[in-house]
Amino acid sequence: MPDTRIFDWLNVDDRYPLLYVKSLGLRWGNDEATKAIICRFQEVAKRLQLKPDYWSAILRGTAWRDALIGCICVLVSPHSNQNHFDDLAFNFRQGNWVGPQIAVTMGIKYPDLARRFFAEYLASIGFEQKATDFPIKSIISAQCILSKLGVSVEIAKFEAPSELAKDDIQTATWVVDHYWEFWSTRLLEQ
Repeated sequence: MPDTRIFDWLNVDDRYPLLYVKSLGLRWGNDEATKAIICRFQEVAKRLQLKPDYWSAILRGTAWRDALIGCICVLVSPHSNQNHFDDLAFNFRQGNWVGPQIAVTMGIKYPDLARRFFAEYLASIGFEQKATDFPIKSIISAQCILSKLGVSVEIAKFEAPSELAKDDIQTATWVVDHYWEFWSTRLLEQ
């Protein structure tokens, strides 16, 4: 049976059900509800701080919901733990469905480490491969994050990508742009 503590901690009442889903919306207003939601994630981050092995498991796991909650907790936590970066990098390499959110978390919270990681990640990929041979969302996310961090990168060109691949390219670009804008703005306000 999977460990679901994090969901119990996050959803302690019915005022804000499925907070991890709200975090995908990226259109939170600058209102009291948004602040309450961020406070809830901060409370979960404090609990995770006391259980570093559990936090690591969440950040490394294949379950996208867990990884997303773990990312948000990293973003709202006042602590910067390099182990979190290593866990996020591990999960990013696995091609997690929330790879764009993982990439944003790495770029915002650990910009120097992210520059090096994403540059090495992209250098390790042979662009002569077919678009189906590697996680396109991860490649696009890495390129977008490097660009946001001021690093010039060669944009990968994919020969005749499938409709699904085109969708992955658009999704990764949109998510990174909006997630970056939302979280970098929120973190500056705190």
